[in-house]
Amino acid sequence: MSAPLCDMFMKNVCKFCNVRSHIQRQVGRCRFKHDGHHSVIKVDEQAMDKMEKGGITFKKHPGLIGLRTVKIPAELEKAIDVTIENYPLSNLREKAKTLFRYLQSRREPVEQSVFNAKLMEIEEEIKKKANVNVEELDETGKEKYENEMRKKITKRVKQLIYHWQPMKYDAPKAIQYLVARTAADYSSILHCLKEIKNKDPEFEPRAIYDFGSGVGTTVWAANKIWNTGVFEYYCVDKSSEMNTLARLLLQDGQEQKNMRISGVYFRNFSPSDNLNKFNIVVCANTLMDLSSSDERHDLIEKLWNMTEDYLVLIEKGGYSGFRLINEARNLLLSKSADEDNPSLGHVFSPCSHDKPCPKLKDRNSPCFFETKYTPLKQFEPSGTAQKEWFSYLIFKTGPRKQGIVWPRIIQQVKKPSRHTHCHLCCPDGTLRHVVISDAKHGKGLYKCSRYSQWGDQLPAIIVPQSDESDEKSQQSNTETHISSENIDNDNLISSHERVVLTSSEQPSGELTEHKDSHVKNNQSVRTNDEQSESRDIPDYNLTNS
Repeated sequence: MSAPLCDMFMKNVCKFCNVRSHIQRQVGRCRFKHDGHHSVIKVDEQAMDKMEKGGITFKKHPGLIGLRTVKIPAELEKAIDVTIENYPLSNLREKAKTLFRYLQSRREPVEQSVFNAKLMEIEEEIKKKANVNVEELDETGKEKYENEMRKKITKRVKQLIYHWQPMKYDAPKAIQYLVARTAADYSSILHCLKEIKNKDPEFEPRAIYDFGSGVGTTVWAANKIWNTGVFEYYCVDKSSEMNTLARLLLQDGQEQKNMRISGVYFRNFSPSDNLNKFNIVVCANTLMDLSSSDERHDLIEKLWNMTEDYLVLIEKGGYSGFRLINEARNLLLSKSADEDNPSLGHVFSPCSHDKPCPKLKDRNSPCFFETKYTPLKQFEPSGTAQKEWFSYLIFKTGPRKQGIVWPRIIQQVKKPSRHTHCHLCCPDGTLRHVVISDAKHGKGLYKCSRYSQWGDQLPAIIVPQSDESDEKSQQSNTETHISSENIDNDNLISSHERVVLTSSEQPSGELTEHKDSHVKNNQSVRTNDEQSESRDIPDYNLTNS
């Protein structure tokens, strides 16, 4: 191709890309005006007064979780170094990274009824495509035909249905898990416990139960928050090697020493849920290891029966982890529907309501949050901060207290010049995208929004507004959006929202088959074998039943 033709071609390509980018930018600016809800946001004056009287700056407003980049305690890091030195493994870093990627790629097992229905559908499809009259075949032909069909069906099943396997941790695998997941698990558990401490500062737990305790990260995180106030840690894990490793870390890596934190007990089996009560019950990254929804329901009911104050459930961020958390949320809310029921409870966090998840209902997207942590040097020698995406649920016993409840920020806050974009999950069970500026909302709310991050609560009140006044405010907001030429739609909306279908395109209670590209690209790169196993495997839908 000659130079003039090449230049002309490139100029047309650039022109097309500019037009396309301009259209996307205009659509994006008007996409989440108010999500169809008539309301106005204003600052919580009571919170502002308390901040002023207490000398609290906007940088430390009460809606913040207060965690930036989490680093595991120095004592735990030293104990890990001693343990790895005493029990060395070849190629530890490579094996730990492989395990990390595998754990990130795991999904919940397919239910047997779904598996059978899919198997029959595959069998009918393959036999119809083969178009062979079996009655015309002799015995040898029938046997050959059945063998060929069996091979084709098995191959197709492996392609379309996720092959779930339970995790088994021997001693080497436990060391690999220690290096791969300790820092990440510690950061997500600390995030949840810190939120309990912030929102209920007078609460002092005496006993904590950790189901699926692994290497004991819950013990270290709770000790960081409440120090010596906890008198009993009851840790249960089916792997004896995990329990041994967790105890060794509390002994600074030396078997002859006493445990650094007292009152810690390790068991392989759960205690009776009728005879034992704990102030906090934690189940982190364990629901994925149960083989069916019936097992998960039985476990959640037992954990709830043992809960005296708070039940904390944590799973990895993304569609599969959120499905399990949402399933547990619906189960617990159904048990709490009757006010005369002794197992009455409510969602303490992250939701500020007990209604169906609006992010799933309205945007068909999973709800998860982000925390940053410093990985172990054995896993990442450079020490570069990593991101952990996780879905969680904190369920509290008793009825919800009446009073002002702040909305929660459910995705990354965008902070262009002189205004802030916040996507909020509100106490009335709706989603709202608000654009906060100093001129319209005052210095207090504007400054708080500038210092808030994904997962924090915004000290604000959503006030319903009449249709007429709201129409004027929406018109002014739209004009403001269109005039802001410096905002790109790719930056306005977080990347995991780009694959979400609106409620008019999909049923409101179902998750689509799209993958969460944000989690996939940033957290882990799956190996070729893992990709080939799960390629073309659909995510089975989850309803808000």
